[in-house]
Amino acid sequence: MVLTRNDDYFKGGLPYLDRVIFKVIPQPSTAVLALEQGEADYLWTIPGPDIRRLQANPNIVLARAPAGPGGSFCIDTLIFNLRRPPFDRLEVRQAFAHAINRQQLLEQVYFNQGRIATGPIASTMAWAYTPDVTRYDHSPERAPALLDGAGYRPGPDGKRLKVVFVHASTYARTAEVIRDNLARVGVEVELATLEFNAAVERVFVRADFHLGIASYCNGPDPEIGVTRMYLSTNIKPIPFSNGAGYVNPRIDELFARAATTVDEGARAAMYHEIQRILTREVPYWWLIETEGYRAFRKEVRDLRIWAGDLLERAWREGTR
Repeated sequence: MVLTRNDDYFKGGLPYLDRVIFKVIPQPSTAVLALEQGEADYLWTIPGPDIRRLQANPNIVLARAPAGPGGSFCIDTLIFNLRRPPFDRLEVRQAFAHAINRQQLLEQVYFNQGRIATGPIASTMAWAYTPDVTRYDHSPERAPALLDGAGYRPGPDGKRLKVVFVHASTYARTAEVIRDNLARVGVEVELATLEFNAAVERVFVRADFHLGIASYCNGPDPEIGVTRMYLSTNIKPIPFSNGAGYVNPRIDELFARAATTVDEGARAAMYHEIQRILTREVPYWWLIETEGYRAFRKEVRDLRIWAGDLLERAWREGTR
């Protein structure tokens, strides 16, 4: 895709670049090689194994970006389908939370690009966040007792239940780690790996899944991004809505009041209560607050890597 400069752009003198070329390079390792060889100037995402090598390259700038054009304060989140067994049982959701090793995910899948999440609001949204929530530390010893209590006892083969985990191919490694974690407590996970749009359609539109996953991103306020996941009025066949099918009138009330309250302290208290309720009921399981890297050639200046207007003020050394 080739973009050319709009001479009638409403901001005088901008943009600086005459032309921008977007290249589609499906293989991440090939994209990194193109950057290193000067065939590309900017990469949106960096594979974890390549981070250290790029950090050592004097011709490349590697920068953390907690936000992008799709939003900020993103949390990779497991979606429990509460409309059908086994996730209609709280004990099962709690067991999954204890069984999944998020520290392993952070280190081996995300290469420490982020933090372990504590609930539905990212810790970086500091004014609305509270750490005073129910915690489910990794405890494969606790998970079997919870599954027993929900009536899912091991059969002769040691398996307690089977779930279908629908996910986009970009989450393949995450899904494999989760499958292996759950196998240790007697849960068989069938991985349904799909192209991104197909996965979104199956989870959010058709609700044909047991377990799903999505990156829920937000704006600078919980009303812009967090609310949509939990309102009972947002259980609709549309992408990135209340995919779990979660219903709680108190949560609906708190979100509605917070959206129409002006005082930030009062709003924060409502969001704190929301976080305490949701972490008790676990309609989703919040994995990682993601914060990835962007990489670009050092001669490219003033890229706004955290925003939608990435290239509006960008320029190349020697051209201004």
